[in-house]
Amino acid sequence: MRIFFEDGGDAGDEYDYSPPEKDETVSSLTSTPALKTLMSGLCQKMTLQYELPIPVSLSPDRRERSRERVSLPISLEILLPPGSRQVHLNVHLENNALDHRLQMLLVIPAEEVSLFSGAHFAMLERQPSFGQSMPQKDFILLRGNEWNLAVLNRGLQEFQYFKRNKETVVAVTLLRAVGWLSRDDLLTRKGDAGWPFPTPEAQCLGKHTFELALAFGSRSDNPWLGVQEALLFNRPPIVFQVPGNLRPPLLKGFSLLTIDNPYIVMSALKKSEDRDDIVLRLYNPTPEKQRCQLFFGQTVLLLKELTLLEEELSVSPLNTQTVELDFEPYEIK
Repeated sequence: MRIFFEDGGDAGDEYDYSPPEKDETVSSLTSTPALKTLMSGLCQKMTLQYELPIPVSLSPDRRERSRERVSLPISLEILLPPGSRQVHLNVHLENNALDHRLQMLLVIPAEEVSLFSGAHFAMLERQPSFGQSMPQKDFILLRGNEWNLAVLNRGLQEFQYFKRNKETVVAVTLLRAVGWLSRDDLLTRKGDAGWPFPTPEAQCLGKHTFELALAFGSRSDNPWLGVQEALLFNRPPIVFQVPGNLRPPLLKGFSLLTIDNPYIVMSALKKSEDRDDIVLRLYNPTPEKQRCQLFFGQTVLLLKELTLLEEELSVSPLNTQTVELDFEPYEIK
């Protein structure tokens, strides 16, 4: 797999990307980065430092990129935490240019690769399409014949996916620098999408940091790699000290709730809006049926199935700490 950066012109607006009629792409493959390494007991880190000479803006008529150049410094940190299946990628840069888009490209030397991207309560299969931007939530899952690769992200909602030269290419958008809320002259969209107001701060000048990670696995052992990894990457556990002494004290290894299926996602654990009940919301983001067991830290006496409005659908008396549930593809409970 190869990882590099590409910067191209962006004549779009805050709604949609659109290239200029005559675009110019600047790639990090044309430069040799400065290399630094660090090895310690906590992690191993390699830093690649690039200086990309990119056009300072679009031309006055917005049909091409300016011939004037400005430097785009990019620092890519590759970290290997001990005992982790993930490779962390931290990108630091300082944007000094206008009207452009910066992407990180991941190139897989194989064509027989399928792709799923995280969505609301689901992970959806995407078809390759050159030039088309696609949405994602927390991760992208690439699936080969025997392997899986999950590309995790924090707050990077757009990517492109296409095949080129018998390879699979994923281009994650890191930065879009544009100066308009909406315009009516985009090549990728007809008409306005909103008010045609200038938004100079949307040029995103200054320093930025982007965080991604790669998680590797076997397709047979972990067919939907990325579901739990993306949740933990975006919402790591919060640890804090409780003042005083808990009465009664928690037993060692105590867990309020354990879910045995890593593909079933807990989206909420909260008090009911109008009762003293505890509401647990779960969903299956995969396109396959799933079954899970819930292990509670206390005995459950009553199980109610609710709608998302917390209206009762069914009530089942219980006296157990274990509950088994079946989920249809993409089902929410």
